[in-house]
Amino acid sequence: MCKKTLVIVNAPPFGGKSHLKRVLKGFNVACIDMSDLIAAKASEDPDFARFSQDLVARGEFLPCSTVLEIFDDHFSKLEHTKFVLCGIPRTGYQAEKIATHPTISQFRHVIMTDIHVSEDLL
Repeated sequence: MCKKTLVIVNAPPFGGKSHLKRVLKGFNVACIDMSDLIAAKASEDPDFARFSQDLVARGEFLPCSTVLEIFDDHFSKLEHTKFVLCGIPRTGYQAEKIATHPTISQFRHVIMTDIHVSEDLL
């Protein structure tokens, strides 16, 4: 089983993720954006789309189990060994489950006020 490095990034809310994704391509690092993954699942699965829209209308988040299932499904298909996550974890439970994932050997949490990626971080 290949060990992977995972970095959690809190990027600036306006344009930060888009810029981060462009920068990471130069480091051969995959960016896992939960917003994109949830939107893709909603476009593929009308029942999930209705379910998630109902939650949003009530001001609720997706259940942790659902978020982690979407994450695991996508994560297991990637061949990269270095990842940056955006939009997850949102809860302590999600963070614990991701940090103790059997294929993750290193877990870091970074708060980025300016988009700055260095080889030391990755």
